[in-house]
Amino acid sequence: MANLPCPCNLAISGASHVVVRDQATGVAAEQIAIDRATDLAKADAQQAMTGFACDGDCELTWGAPSYVVRSSGAQTNPAFLIIGAATVVWTIYPRCAPRLIPVAPKPPAKPRPVSQTVSLTIPLGPASYPVRKTIACGDIDISISGPRTSPRDPEPGSIIFKFTPRRSELCDCEAFGWVQHVSRQGGPWRYDNGTQPGISSPQRHGAHSQPDQTVQPTNPPPGGDNPWYGAPSQPGAPADFDRDPTPQTTIGDLPDEAELSFVTQLVCVETGLVLFSWYWGPTGPAGTPLGGLPSGPTAPP
Repeated sequence: MANLPCPCNLAISGASHVVVRDQATGVAAEQIAIDRATDLAKADAQQAMTGFACDGDCELTWGAPSYVVRSSGAQTNPAFLIIGAATVVWTIYPRCAPRLIPVAPKPPAKPRPVSQTVSLTIPLGPASYPVRKTIACGDIDISISGPRTSPRDPEPGSIIFKFTPRRSELCDCEAFGWVQHVSRQGGPWRYDNGTQPGISSPQRHGAHSQPDQTVQPTNPPPGGDNPWYGAPSQPGAPADFDRDPTPQTTIGDLPDEAELSFVTQLVCVETGLVLFSWYWGPTGPAGTPLGGLPSGPTAPP
C-alpha cells in the first residue's frame, strides 16, 4: 500500500502487453491483440487502484482511467504462424483532499413572540442587596460593588447586573444580554446607550424605548434602534462602543445625575423576549448611594 500526500491530484501510468499467435490474417491478429491488451490494461488499472491510500484524515477519490494504444502490429514468423502484438498504456488519477465534515443544516430561525404591553411596578423602597434570582435559563445576581481590589473592578458603589447562563430543557434561548431603559425627570424612556446624536447638546443618547413591552427589538434592521446597554464591562472594547453596543451578560452603572429612573432587563438575543426586569431610581444627587434608592422587580415578564 502506497501513501499519497494530501492534498494531491496525480496521474500514474503503466503498460499492458499482449501477444497472440496462429491467427488467420495479420489484420485479425493485430486487432485481437489490441482488444486483449485493452482488457488487460483495464484489469491492471483496477488492480493498481487498490494499492493507494491518502496520508492523514484525507479522502481518496479517482478520476476516470484512460487507455491509449501505444503500439501494435502483426508479422509472420519462419514457421508461417501469423503473430499479433499490442501494448496499451493505462493511466489512473488519484486525488487526495481533506475529508469534508458534514455540516448540519442551520435550524430555522425561531419565530419572534408577539409583544404585549404590561404595567411597570414602581418600587417604593430600597432592596436588600445583593439580590439573587434563579430563572429557567440561569442565575441573576444584582449587587452594589465594594472597594476596588484591582484596576478591572468597577467603581465603588456601582450597581452590577450579572447573569450566569445554565443549560436547561425549560430554557428556549441560547444567547442573552442586558438592555437598560432610562428616564430623566419622569420624561420619555430611552435605551441607555449613545446610538443617537444629541439634539440640543453634544451628549449622545439612545432611541426611544418601551420598557413595558414583553419583547425588545434585539434584531433591528440596519440603522434601526439598537437596544443593548452602551457601557462596556470588559477591557479592550472600542471607544465608541456606546454607538453600536453588543449584548453583554454582565453590566455595571454609577449614574452621576439626579432624577434618573432605570429599568434594567435581561433579554433573549434570538427572540427579544424579556426574561427579567429590575426597576431602580429615581437617583439622588451625585454621590447618593445606589443601595438606598427605591428598587425592585417589575413586569415584564
